[in-house]
Amino acid sequence: MRQPYKPRSFHYVLLFCILSFHNYAHAQGRWKNGYIVSKSGDTSFGKIAFVERSRSPKTVTFKKERGGAKKKYNPSDIRAFKVKLSYQDVFFTSLSADLDISSTDLTLMNTSSEPTYQKFDFFAQLLVKGTSSLYTYKDTVVSKKHFLIVSSDGNVTDLVNKHYYLDDNRITATYNEEFKKQLSRFYADCPAVNAEKINHLTYTASGMMNLANLYNSCGHMNAGTDYYFKQERTKVIIGNVLGPNMVTMNVSGGTYNGISFAPSYSFDA
Repeated sequence: MRQPYKPRSFHYVLLFCILSFHNYAHAQGRWKNGYIVSKSGDTSFGKIAFVERSRSPKTVTFKKERGGAKKKYNPSDIRAFKVKLSYQDVFFTSLSADLDISSTDLTLMNTSSEPTYQKFDFFAQLLVKGTSSLYTYKDTVVSKKHFLIVSSDGNVTDLVNKHYYLDDNRITATYNEEFKKQLSRFYADCPAVNAEKINHLTYTASGMMNLANLYNSCGHMNAGTDYYFKQERTKVIIGNVLGPNMVTMNVSGGTYNGISFAPSYSFDA
């Protein structure tokens, strides 16, 4: 009984592509240009270990030069740091504030509309810089995203959006949208930020940033500057690839049982 041919191919082109991609990805590295600002206000330029999924880093590792000594900083050690990516700059500021850690998990939510606060020292990502600056942070207790207003006098306020159940049977859930009242107070001196805009506001980065920019542009104030961290999309690199290819063939069964054909060589492009 003749068995089907069993070709065996060693595609060096595939190996070449894999190795090339690995070398490219490795070359990008996690060390980015940037700087840190010390507690005294001094700025040190160098390299910062940063991966682009780090929206809320717990610590920051810094070195002044390639191959230099590395040092890890906590939020209480420095004022701020900046990372320069290929497509944007990302700023983080060291803040200390009481944050609402009420869970958003349906299995853990309670029936109280009142927030539960806990003190944190953390690196917050700058979204909008202006007279009233907007930051975001994802806490380490319930992994909830927070939006924070830092006023010109340095006060930090967590904008509260608490999830809770309306009854003990835990069937119907709703929100304590305290953030709308908070923003009404913060932005009271800007007629452009009216009650209608605040009432229709969603608890999202885009919604918060739009309102912050509207306020910072109000009257004779300076317009805000956006620093929202948009993770770079995956890039597809197209180019010419050339490599060797070798094919061998063995036959089992039938008239040609046991015969091996000499390998053939070619180049693939």
